[in-house]
Amino acid sequence: MTRHPQRDTAGTPSPPRPSPRPVVARLVRAGLVLTIAGVVASHSRTLVGAASRLGRLSPWWLLAAVAAEVVSYAAAAEIQRHLLAAAGVRVGRLFLVALSYASSAVSGLLPAGAAVAAEVPGRA
Repeated sequence: MTRHPQRDTAGTPSPPRPSPRPVVARLVRAGLVLTIAGVVASHSRTLVGAASRLGRLSPWWLLAAVAAEVVSYAAAAEIQRHLLAAAGVRVGRLFLVALSYASSAVSGLLPAGAAVAAEVPGRA
């Protein structure tokens, strides 16, 4: 749909009016930033306490935890790959690891996330 410029009384085209959408988008972004800043500020004591505990964390335990998490996502993706292969569908391992990670993120982020996350692999 093209917008035709309005003409003034002299017959020359006047510039089109700016859309209010950028202003609304900026206001929404500013509101989100202020909300996030307020939440972070209200939990500053908790964040400082967590930061001090992270300073005492053993790098070896952290490495072991990250390795266990990587193995967990790879195993979940491999199970999905075998199930899909049994149905005659070929999907790459990396895609399935990303899909497993996204499903887990949805599960942890949204209310009733486990129900929503069960649908994520079906939509991909």
